[in-house]
Order: sequence, then structure tokens, then C-alpha cells
Amino acid sequence: MTLSDPSADLSTPEGIVSASVAGTLLNAIAAAPYVEEGSLADELAKLHNTGIIDILKIYLCEELDTVSGPTFFRAQRVFCKILPQVQCSVEDATATCKALFDKANGDFLAALLYDALRNWFKMDDQRLAEGLAWVRRDMTIETGITLHVLVAGAARDSTRFVGEALDLSRQPQSHIRLNALQALGQMELPEDDETLARIIQRFNDSLESPSSDREAAVAIGAALRLVERLGDECVYLVEPLLVKAAGIPAPEVRYAIAFSLQTGWRRYTTKMIDASFRVLQDTKKHESGTLQAIDTTLEQWDLGGDRERVFSLLKNLLSHSEDAIDLGSLPSFRHRIAREPGGVLGWYVVSLLLTGDHRLCAVAEGLLPYDDVPNDLDVDLTLFSLDTAWILFLARKTLGYLFIRKEAATAVLLSCLRAVPDNGRAELEQLISYYLLVNYPSAITQMETAVTESDAAKISVSRLARVTEEYFQDLERLETCEAFRPSERARQLQGFRQADLSRRIQKQALEQSIISQVVHRSTLLYGTAMIFHAHAGDGSNPRRQETSMASFEHQVEIPRLELIDPVGLRFALFRFRLESRPQ
Repeated sequence: MTLSDPSADLSTPEGIVSASVAGTLLNAIAAAPYVEEGSLADELAKLHNTGIIDILKIYLCEELDTVSGPTFFRAQRVFCKILPQVQCSVEDATATCKALFDKANGDFLAALLYDALRNWFKMDDQRLAEGLAWVRRDMTIETGITLHVLVAGAARDSTRFVGEALDLSRQPQSHIRLNALQALGQMELPEDDETLARIIQRFNDSLESPSSDREAAVAIGAALRLVERLGDECVYLVEPLLVKAAGIPAPEVRYAIAFSLQTGWRRYTTKMIDASFRVLQDTKKHESGTLQAIDTTLEQWDLGGDRERVFSLLKNLLSHSEDAIDLGSLPSFRHRIAREPGGVLGWYVVSLLLTGDHRLCAVAEGLLPYDDVPNDLDVDLTLFSLDTAWILFLARKTLGYLFIRKEAATAVLLSCLRAVPDNGRAELEQLISYYLLVNYPSAITQMETAVTESDAAKISVSRLARVTEEYFQDLERLETCEAFRPSERARQLQGFRQADLSRRIQKQALEQSIISQVVHRSTLLYGTAMIFHAHAGDGSNPRRQETSMASFEHQVEIPRLELIDPVGLRFALFRFRLESRPQ
């Protein structure tokens, strides 16, 4: 039997002992069928307790270095089933769990090891007594078991171990104090109001005068964990703590609040939600864990019913003068809002454009889905109560920031036509005609399809359709200016010059780049077929093989003024972007 061949008969004690002696037991455990893991764990624990093998030493031997990846995690999973059953010292159980945890390198499955350690403590009061004694023997040493002993002990004697946790949470050693505070949020509590009040007061003390930002974060995280577990029983006791924690401008505190919010927000009061959103709006772009928790929270939030609160958070997150986050940091929220029914996407897009802030207006375009379907952007401007000046401002911002998203821009401008008062209709129609319809003639078809006979925009759309048709009829009658109609020979010569210039630029760039020294350069030839020669290997001439290649075409509507007057078009759009909000 070799390490590379872990197949061993573990169905009998003899087979297990044989694999242990050969130094291949861990590999054999990892190769065991999933359905047999429970019975295998029972047998391994039995052999350990009778002194035939030492399963803890086996998991710490050199063979552990030969187990990695999925194989390691299978062996780890079996160990988690073995540990609660084995008889050993606290030191040995803890050392083995720590070694496996370190090898797992922070993988989320590694947390199962400490769940197994808690279950090991729960099995016996003597183990709990030894664990607690070990923690108290020298509290300057970080044993790593304080949290697990307290949580496990509360499952057997909640009154005693809650008292122990309260005492340890006041010790000067930070690792003891923080683990005890964390345990207070996870322990089973006696059914009396006095104990809960003492725990809440302890959290309050830590938030009043924390020794560090870490202590404040642990205290509020543990308090919010109680809300998640106990609900209405303690929510109003924790509410003042959350409001207090929201005043501590520390990344650790923001992360603790964001992490708890994503799982427990349904139990929060309105005041708690307001406090959470208030502190999270200061999150910086480097706080990736907090941003991920915010993203998860927003993905499950009522984006339509609670739109003002969500928009306030979004606006503050994305418009920091420094450390402003990118919309790409909220991928789940972006996907969710793009598919939310009921005009929610349109409301957020318009709200962002109405801020006039460049960062937020650019975000409005980023919220739109890649498949820009106008039906997905249902905009009801009656929710905004806009006067003429604001509607014209929105129209210009729409042209400035959504110009290349023709369908979305058309949908917003059509909503502007429905809401604009009569004193601004002519100016709005002129904007739409000159900047949208001249560039995208197909946009009028989208408008005509969307309006009904009773639509407030019906008259304007009909008028715009007539003006657009007359404009293009006049263009056809005037024909194309000779300056814009070069001969085919002139076109080819210009193309040759442009291609030659591009080749020279590329060649010079490659010659002066270090990349040309370290990377092999290949030239690809494009065509409609691929030809290669196959050698039969019998000395005959190679046979010519030809494979047809498919071609794909993609069409996109280019703004007409981009070809005729690109400088003027870009200047106009730039001017719309710079326009200030109406007074």
C-alpha cells in the first residue's frame, strides 16, 4: 500500500489499524464513500478510546501534508464527526483543531472544526470544567477556546456560564474580553429579564467607553445577534445600542452593522434601520467586506416600497468626494434593480439624473441593463412633481448621459413629454427633435408604438413624427453634398493611407516595447476558410484539408451628427452635463 494508492479496507478494525501503521490512513479516510462517513467516524472514535490508535496524532502526522484540496476537506469533515466522541485532553483537542484550521487557510468550511470542538465540550461537564480552568489558569495566553467553552457550557448550565462570560468580558486581556463579549450574543440564556438586562448593560458599557474600535464592533455585533435569535424579546433593548454604535466612525463597526443587517433586518425597528443606513453611507471603497454585506442586503430589500431610504444610501455611497465606491462594487443590487418590476428602475434613473451630480448621473447609465429594452424603463414623472424648468433640466441631463442608450433616453424623454406643462412643450419638442430624432430616426417609431390615443404625449409625438419626416424628405431632395460623396478611388486611397499609418504606428510601438522581448508574436490571417495539411505518417504526401469558417455580423445605429458634426454634438452633450440645477 502506498500514499498514492489510498484504497484500503476501512470496514474492519484490522483494515484501519493496517492503514494507520502504513501511514496511509488519512488518504484512505478521504477516499471513503460519503455514505460510510458516519459509521467510519464511529469506528475510528472507538479505536481511539480503546487505545488501539491515536486519531489526533494521525491527523497531526506528516501524512497531513500529502492531503490537499477536496481530499483534505473530506478528511476534515470526517474529523468533525469523530472529535465529539473521542476521549482526550483539552490541549490535544484544541491543538488538533487549530492545526487543521490553519491548513484550511481560512476557508469557510474550516468553521466546522470549531463547531465540532463546541460539540466536544458539550458532551461532558468535566470537559467544560477543564476548559474553563485552562482559560483562567493564565489569561495572558491566548488559548483560542474561550468562546467555544462559554457557548458550549451555556447549553448545559446557562446561569453559571452566562455569569462566567460576564466576568470574563471585564478582564483586561483583550482576547479574553472580546471572546466573552462575542459569546454573550450566542449563548443560550436563562429565561429571566434580569440576566438579559445585565447583558445589554455590558454591551452598553463597551460602546460607551470601548478600549478599541474592535471592542465596539464585537459588542454591537453580539447585541444584534441577540436580536436575530430572540426577536421582539430584546429588540427595543438593543435599539439604543445600535443608535449609539452608529456614532462610532470606525470600519470595524460599519462591518459589524452591515454583516448583521443582511440577515437580521426583518426584525429591526424603523429607528434601527435608519441608524444602520446612516452609518453605512460612509463606507469607503476599500471596505470590501462591508460593501459585500451592503450588496447582499440591497439585493433582498424592498427597492420600490423603501426607495427613498435606499436612494439616500446609494447617493451617499457613490458621491463621496474621496473614496467614492464604484457601481461595480454592488453587482447583486445592480442586477436586481435592473429586473425589478413596477417602474422601480426608471424611478432610480430619474432620481439620479435630477441630482445633477456628475458621479450620480453617470451611475444612472450604469444601472441600465445591457439588453436595453424600453419596456424595462417605465418612468412615471408624476411621482416627482416637476415644473417646466425641472422637466427641461431632466431632458437635457437625459441627452447628456443617456445619449448612447437610445431606447432608455427615448423612454425618459417620452415621459417628459407626458408631464411637461404647455409653456415648456415647444422647447422640449425642439430638444427632442434636434438632438434625439435627427441622430436616431428610429426613436420616433419607439415613441409612436408606446403612446395611445388618450396619451398626454400623443399630440407632441404626432408633431415630432411630422417634423422628422419633413426634415429627412428635405435632405433627400437636396441630395448629398459633393464634399461628403467622394469617389470610390478616393475612398480606397484614404483607406490605404490610414491602414499604412496604423501599421507603422503599431510596428514602432512593438519595437520600443519590452513586451516584444518576452512574448512570442504571431500573425493571424482572417478569411472565410481555414486550410491545414494532415500527415498520414506512412511516407505519403500530406493531404490538404479545408474547413469553412462562419462569419457574424452586428449592426448598431450610429448618431448621424457623429459623422457630420462630431465636435458640435460632443460639445452640446458636454454642455448638458455641466448644466446646474434649477434654482
